[in-house]
Amino acid sequence: MNGIIHCRPPQEVSGECSGTTFQYIADTQPPLPCLVHRPPGDEAPRGLLLPLFSQRDYSDYQRLGRKGRGPRADLALLKAIEQARAYLALRDERFDLLGYSGGAQFAHRFALLHPQRVRRIGLGAAGWYTWPDPRVPYPRGTGATAAMPGERFDLAGLLRTPILVWVGDRDRERDSALNTSERIDRMQGGHRVARAVNWVRAMRQAGLRLGIRTEIRLQLLPGVTHAFVEADRIGGIGRLVFDDFYDSPTGEDTT
Repeated sequence: MNGIIHCRPPQEVSGECSGTTFQYIADTQPPLPCLVHRPPGDEAPRGLLLPLFSQRDYSDYQRLGRKGRGPRADLALLKAIEQARAYLALRDERFDLLGYSGGAQFAHRFALLHPQRVRRIGLGAAGWYTWPDPRVPYPRGTGATAAMPGERFDLAGLLRTPILVWVGDRDRERDSALNTSERIDRMQGGHRVARAVNWVRAMRQAGLRLGIRTEIRLQLLPGVTHAFVEADRIGGIGRLVFDDFYDSPTGEDTT
């Protein structure tokens, strides 16, 4: 796994995860945000870790790395996080996790297995979601699966995690990157907008069933397709996410 920790003042050191060297540009201000597949911003206010799960080494990273499909991406990230915490002298074991598209798939599944490590998550335009239904085996649902032996999916922990979900209101194309299986279509809807709306609704309903007060918000970005540059330049997602993560909420839930 390749990655960068980016913050100020600049000071480079090196570290390793799975045999790959990291470049650290380090600061000591907690909490540590972790962005999956997003270029580093010039004005990052805190330590910023950007892991890159290569297709060669982590072809199943979106589903965390099931048995027989390569290494566990969630465990690789935890190792990188511990290296970052040690170097930056961060006491809080939790971090903020942000993912876009395939990175959003990884992010919410990571939080499903490790909710105690995540302070909050941001999910941008995921192609599909793990449904909050323990009757359905993972990764379609939160039920046990032989593909992840010995793991318990903590739906209650995920429901207690503050979550921001966003998607462009024009992100409705059934492109080659989208999971277009009939089972996913029936469960979640035919495109990314429908799937985001339906997943947020299902999460809230699961919270009600379990007596858990959820903090999950959906933001539709007007005029935005699946292109991240549109989400950034037209939808203003950078400001939206950082305001949401750092206690200055903007916008209203559009569900």
